[in-house]
Amino acid sequence: MISRYKNGDRLILKFFCIFLLILLPACNAQQNVVDDISSYKPNMSEYLELNDNKCFKGITVEELLKIFEEDKSAIIYMGFSACGNCQEAVPVMAKIAVEKEATIYYLDFYNDDYPISDENRHKLEENLNDFLMVDPSDGLKKIFTPHVFSIKDGNIINSQVGTLEQSELEKTYETIISDVY
Repeated sequence: MISRYKNGDRLILKFFCIFLLILLPACNAQQNVVDDISSYKPNMSEYLELNDNKCFKGITVEELLKIFEEDKSAIIYMGFSACGNCQEAVPVMAKIAVEKEATIYYLDFYNDDYPISDENRHKLEENLNDFLMVDPSDGLKKIFTPHVFSIKDGNIINSQVGTLEQSELEKTYETIISDVY
């Protein structure tokens, strides 16, 4: 049988096939997902119903602001362990994140090692403005917890404040996590 391709053509064809094998998986990979911005491992031991905490990484407000500034993508959970609604929400989001092999960046509002300055709180509130709730006591928009949101290319695209019934919360967190992963 006579080959229609010359040796040089075969070599080019081989390189093209190898190129496609490398390129195609990369096309499906998540772009701009924050991979290791976290500066610390958060203490999740006070979340009583949490069985698997490997999906959580601690994040400072400065690191979170950098995600917005650098047009990165990430899943953010803002809360604190003494919050009853946070206690309900964390195991639900963790279960979904572990299944999807996703990372959730946890901004602990009461972490004494990483306090939030008034200036950075104001910057955070500016970034979150469209997703903040109005406090009925004074009519001002404020950060309430738990607040879970997805950032895609530096913009918040989905957000959930507070809790819902278990099945609705699962659906909501599934959507939020799927926005990035």
